[in-house]
Amino acid sequence: MGDTDRVIDLDAARAARREQEGGTFTVRFGGETFTLPNINDWPLDAYDHLAGGQLPKAFEVTLGEDDWARFSAHRPTLADCEALLDAVGADAGLGDAKNSSGRSSSSTQTGATSKPRTKRVTKST
Repeated sequence: MGDTDRVIDLDAARAARREQEGGTFTVRFGGETFTLPNINDWPLDAYDHLAGGQLPKAFEVTLGEDDWARFSAHRPTLADCEALLDAVGADAGLGDAKNSSGRSSSSTQTGATSKPRTKRVTKST
């Protein structure tokens, strides 16, 4: 490399970001444990799926093929996926993550506001 070449070290930036943001989440579902990265470390195509309202596909991309197969074997509902996205998004300061999945936070059948869901996610140390 010459004197004018600059190196952008994304590996070092990612490691520093993970150190600052706390790394991963442990998710317990169906008696099994899954690891989910901080939302800022999700693959870019997961965000494409979120923007398209395809929340399950976003989790499939993020968890990977094997873990998604185990996770989906427990038949997660949309409410399960929204609760998981809410917990991960809230940790990143995103607020109401359901709006990211293309769904509103109020019921379309009754017009009643959704009740807060119990978070089933704990942050790993």
